[in-house]
Amino acid sequence: MVRYRVLRKRDVPEIQAVALKAWTFAYQRYGLSLKHIRRFVSQRYSTESFEKIVFPSLQKKESQFHLATDNGRIIGYSNAGPGTWGWELYKLYLLPEYIGKGIGKKLLLLSEDFLRSKKTRKYHAYVWKENKAALDFYKKNGFVKLPGKDKNKAEICIEKKLTNFAGSLQILKRKEGRKKEGLVRSRGYHYLVVNSPATRNMRPSFLDHS
Repeated sequence: MVRYRVLRKRDVPEIQAVALKAWTFAYQRYGLSLKHIRRFVSQRYSTESFEKIVFPSLQKKESQFHLATDNGRIIGYSNAGPGTWGWELYKLYLLPEYIGKGIGKKLLLLSEDFLRSKKTRKYHAYVWKENKAALDFYKKNGFVKLPGKDKNKAEICIEKKLTNFAGSLQILKRKEGRKKEGLVRSRGYHYLVVNSPATRNMRPSFLDHS
């Protein structure tokens, strides 16, 4: 059964391992070498970066880092907060075997509920221009390309407007009630609990935006 919660300090080594698996699955097919992927992950997900950037930001409630877990094992995560301009979705990742089950969408909705709490009406993300699967995922979830904001001629800027401030997870819960999904409370946090059936349709639908 899949549960959702926030990042804790002891999660860092497991997040680093998940990031490496997710990146390898998502980007080797596009020609990125394993050496390049390992170097990127070691830089962007270094223990030092979590200690000096991620956790201080979380403590100040400037950003949020949500995890998806299955029987206690981390299977994916999303991370959102202030960008160099506006609010940004930094990361959205899943282990390959959990892609295509709606977990990525729920992580996205958790990030959006956090952004709504910041009273923002829109946010953006950067997507590698060669990653068609990621672009398709975000287009399906309401993102549009934002001209003039691309980065390094390789990353496309996309933006989404937040229109419903009642909370997207509450709406999702009502829509999927027949699937035996529910919202439970534990240790001061709300967790969305969902069933996790096997699926044959596994495809990448995200990438790292940090």
